[in-house]
Amino acid sequence: MSERETNDVEDKVLRFMYEGGDIGDTSALAVTIGESVETTNDAIEGLTRKGLIEYDPDDDETWRDRLETALRALDETADPKKDKTALILLALHFMGPTASAGRIARLLQIEDSRVAVVKGRLAAGGIISPESGFDVQWMDEEAGGIAFWMDVNVGDGYMERNKNAEGAWVYSLTTRGEGFVEGLGIL
Repeated sequence: MSERETNDVEDKVLRFMYEGGDIGDTSALAVTIGESVETTNDAIEGLTRKGLIEYDPDDDETWRDRLETALRALDETADPKKDKTALILLALHFMGPTASAGRIARLLQIEDSRVAVVKGRLAAGGIISPESGFDVQWMDEEAGGIAFWMDVNVGDGYMERNKNAEGAWVYSLTTRGEGFVEGLGIL
């Protein structure tokens, strides 16, 4: 094989791109072309190394766009400029629960300390875990949107998530959350 010759998977990626596909979400691309994520990533790396495509998976602008699109897909009324905790949660979901607070802070143009606090709250609530990833119900047709915003409220410190006596996850207001709700005149 010459240095610019492509293999079958690389050909599938090139065909996908030629037809207007976006290779930014390698998980979706892998499903589309019928390959594993690992094999798809290897193909993208090979094409990049051969100089046949330009691909920078760490490009901040691409990541920000992807996160904002995902947020709007979950809730079309969401405002990415205001809903930073939601974007932190999505960044951790897409980049993995062990993604560094500094990387996410740079990506979202916010303070590392804010990301670290949100990440700590999500871990304490069992929403993220380095061992098991995520424990979320965002894709549930009936409770998905509500479940996402409940988890965002855990990250913001307005709610906490704990297991009850039966082992089921339950959400409750924190002191901060109670103060917020009282300020709205709801309680």
